[in-house]
Amino acid sequence: DKPLHIIKRQKIVVPVKGNDQTPPVIAWVKVPGDNILQVKMYDGSQIISATATVIAKNQKTYRVELNDNGTTRDKGANDHVFCGLATVPEIGLYGIVIEATDSSGNRRLQEIPETFLLH
Repeated sequence: DKPLHIIKRQKIVVPVKGNDQTPPVIAWVKVPGDNILQVKMYDGSQIISATATVIAKNQKTYRVELNDNGTTRDKGANDHVFCGLATVPEIGLYGIVIEATDSSGNRRLQEIPETFLLH
């Protein structure tokens, strides 16, 4: 069965001018187990820093450095899934706020609407 269309592969060059003024985008946040936070983020430039603030019911906060370098709980380098280990004093439901900054200095601070079970 032949396709009903012709596939041509060519390179398209689109010039882009101006300054990057958009902050990183947070696609999703997961805690699949063992208190490892996974945050899928992307941006037109490089994301140079990412942190999560874990918030307990009593409003006490715990900071988690997130990385995408393939080490320290991150399974794959440069896959746009930033990971870090959340250390909390007791089992419970916690809120999470993500902060990410790209190489142009654009910053996103986003509270995640769900709560997450951590131990």
